Amino acid sequence: MFLCDSALGYSAAYAQLHNAHKPERDPLPDVPDAAIFLAKQLGGAAAAAPGTLPGRIAAALPPDAQQQLQALLQGGGVALS
Repeated sequence: MFLCDSALGYSAAYAQLHNAHKPERDPLPDVPDAAIFLAKQLGGAAAAAPGTLPGRIAAALPPDAQQQLQALLQGGGVALS
């Protein structure tokens, strides 16, 4: 005699594994806004070595990424020198 899964009370809709998903973990719980934090850290690095960071950014990033970084810096109220 052959019994099908539905006769045994099995339903795939309710067969979720208990440990199949991991809860998301915030890697920086003390940082409320990562973009502002990055802008302030870049501003601090630029102040520590004036004149070097803007040139390195220009050499390392394509123009569209430079524009995005500039918008991020403006949002954080930071100007690189």
